[in-house]
Order: sequence, then structure tokens, then C-alpha cells
Amino acid sequence: MTKQPTKKRTVKKPPKNKGGRPTDYNDKTISKAEKYLSDCPDALPSVVGLAIYLEVTTKTIYNWSKVEGREKFLHTLEKIQDAQHKMALNKGITGAFNSTITKLVLANHGYHEKTESDITIRDKDPSKRKSRIEELLSKTQT
Repeated sequence: MTKQPTKKRTVKKPPKNKGGRPTDYNDKTISKAEKYLSDCPDALPSVVGLAIYLEVTTKTIYNWSKVEGREKFLHTLEKIQDAQHKMALNKGITGAFNSTITKLVLANHGYHEKTESDITIRDKDPSKRKSRIEELLSKTQT
């Protein structure tokens, strides 16, 4: 598995509340998010787990993380993702987590299986190509 570079987040300015529902985000939100990380009731810390813990949607979590001035919340969110990465990697290696689940979780952290295929055509003459294909197929069937 190889690690792919992560995307940068765009930061938005806090919206001016022109009516509509006021945000549930406050100082208690940050402390509750940090408590989720330290006392994680889930097998693996996650954004979904944090959203359920805070009684909001995952979309709300991501929206909060993009707002300028909420760097502490973004930092806590990144710590949750780092803890998930570390735990999945360590428990996957030791066999404490199912390998398929570990592979899926690590894919969210930039890991991907890499398979290489080398396909070259040596003979441009179609009749030679056909005989070469038949020769290779006969080798694989034995």
C-alpha cells in the first residue's frame, strides 16, 4: 500500500446570521469533541462517531471545520482522524481488526493497493501476435 497526498481544506469566513437557525457551535462543542477523543466509546474514533456524540450531522461537522476562527475545532477533528489512522494501522498489523475493514479505513487515509501490469506488443504482424497469444494461453492452462 502506498500513501497518497491529502487535499488541503478551504477556510470560509463565519457566516453572518441573516435569519435562519442559529448555530449549535460554541465553546462546549470543542470540549465535548475533545472528550469524545479521550473517552472514545467507539471501537475506532471517527467523524461519524463525533457527529452522533455531538448530536449533529457529519455535514455540520465538516461545515464547522471550514469556518475561519474555529481552528481549535479543526485541530480536534484532525486529531480524531490521526487517532483513527494510527489505531487502524496498529490493530490491522496485529490482527486485532479484520483485514478487510482495516484496508477500507486506511484507504480513507491515502493508502491504496498498487498492482503493476506490463503489457507490451512485440510483434506488429497480426499473425505473429495471434500465435504469441496462443502460446501464452497454453502456458497458463498447464
